[in-house]
Amino acid sequence: CASTAHKQPVLISDDSKPIWVDRYELEDSTHLFFTGISTKYAEERKALKDAKYDALAKFLDYCGLHTKLHEKYISQVHGSTANVLSATNKIETQLEINSEALVGQFRIVKKYLEVYSGARGKFYKVYVFASVPKTEVARVKTWQKENDLQKIARLKSLNDQQSQIIIQTKEELNGVQQQLEQLTFLRNRVTILSSENNKLITENKQL
Repeated sequence: CASTAHKQPVLISDDSKPIWVDRYELEDSTHLFFTGISTKYAEERKALKDAKYDALAKFLDYCGLHTKLHEKYISQVHGSTANVLSATNKIETQLEINSEALVGQFRIVKKYLEVYSGARGKFYKVYVFASVPKTEVARVKTWQKENDLQKIARLKSLNDQQSQIIIQTKEELNGVQQQLEQLTFLRNRVTILSSENNKLITENKQL
């Protein structure tokens, strides 16, 4: 007979999904709002971390910060409060942020939990509603500009070092070339002197 098809986890929680999960104002006069959504986890705390990071990543994306710089920004600017942990199972390079962690003025103001029942037990999916003052956008952009300037400075320094190495190498090659020319000159002189010496020896024998 045919094998039993793999069953997807079934939603067992009764709470209705709040309207902010799918429909919310992106901003008001002073704040921006982002909804973070986790994948399903066997532990609620991991689902919460995933949802928080998802909301935070959306905010940093909104600020124009490249995904590859998210971790660097959080660890450098908010290292004392961000509590950057090991990678999650969702994306290996993704950050985990604990439930108390705050990045700048980034705040979780609402949370919604879905509970699923699967073949291997319960699974949790978390939705979070985060707010962040619009002034935080300028802070991120300022950091990004400084990071770009530092990168440019590092590249310039590297170029300067390479240019210095090229100049030094040319000087060394010129020195080697001069030495080779001197050796060639000396070898030719030895050949000429040897020839003249042999001629004198021959003439002396004839006397």
